[in-house]
Amino acid sequence: MALFRLVARDAQRFPELGGCYQQEILGDRIALFTRHLSHWPTELRAKISDPTRAAHVFSALLQAEIVDTALLDGPAPAPDAIRTRSQEAANDLLALAEAGRL
Repeated sequence: MALFRLVARDAQRFPELGGCYQQEILGDRIALFTRHLSHWPTELRAKISDPTRAAHVFSALLQAEIVDTALLDGPAPAPDAIRTRSQEAANDLLALAEAGRL
């Protein structure tokens, strides 16, 4: 969380910092997600028109509420809360994929 706060605060003044974070952290996360898509059933995978966009949507769904609270100096989420949010995000992503919204 501290790294994210630092990057968010200083990326405008130090564009290299933002670029490095985007490439190293976000790029790896997107690559991992797109590799995971290869394990989805073919008919569901075919409904994903843009895997990068789907990765960003999943990230947003996963981070919703938990990151906002933590960024604003709320309590750090407990492992159970992260596990619950992960399952909710996966279910939401699946519903979006099945609806052809990705």
